Amino acid sequence: LGINLGFDGVTANDPDDADTGPNGFQNFPVLTMASLGVGTVELTGTFDSTPSTVFQVDVFASHPDPDGHPTEAAEFVGTFDLTTDVSGLGSFSTSVDGIPSGRILTATATGPEGTSELSQGLRATSTRPGATFTVTTDADSGPGSLRQALAEAGEVIAGTPHQIRFEIPGTGPHALRPTTPLVLPGEPVAIDGFTQPGSSPNAAADTDDAVRRIRIDGADLEVFASLLQVSTPAACCAAW
Repeated sequence: LGINLGFDGVTANDPDDADTGPNGFQNFPVLTMASLGVGTVELTGTFDSTPSTVFQVDVFASHPDPDGHPTEAAEFVGTFDLTTDVSGLGSFSTSVDGIPSGRILTATATGPEGTSELSQGLRATSTRPGATFTVTTDADSGPGSLRQALAEAGEVIAGTPHQIRFEIPGTGPHALRPTTPLVLPGEPVAIDGFTQPGSSPNAAADTDDAVRRIRIDGADLEVFASLLQVSTPAACCAAW
């Protein structure tokens, strides 16, 4: 855990934050909605703590942990103040300026007794358009490679799938021979081999007349190795 007040795992929130311990076992905010726009992060959530008190809420972003561990505070996004009512309750629907590279958002609350643990991570939606990445070489790695395009696509958050196109010089067909599995990014991505010049998809009703100029050949991989590995369920792949 990024913050572990009781050294015993996540400390659950309690009504009116009446428990005692390190940092008063300060309750954390509960995020219910998050959306990443162009330069802003929209947040909605609830909070339950000491009545009639001002708290500072700090927002963080992270990438999904591939091993399923709790999301931590990899990247600071922004902050805002929240005042609880006479019942100790507070809600928020606000925006903070920021362009996080991670899609999983968490938050802490800081009050008179200290800072809370991190809230449960929430996967944010996005209104950003997908980007286009172009493969210009059949090399296994490096600039212009499919592996590099997949890595770069994973660093750009978007609301629609990224597009991976092909413009490898020469008539082809071009065989891409990865020596280790290609890892699909956590962001949705469509890989379209028919964008390679000279290619064309099938147009016949009862035969296959597609012209394919791109092929991924797994012959150089170790026995039983996967050619493509999906890093998260969000990843997708278009037909070749």
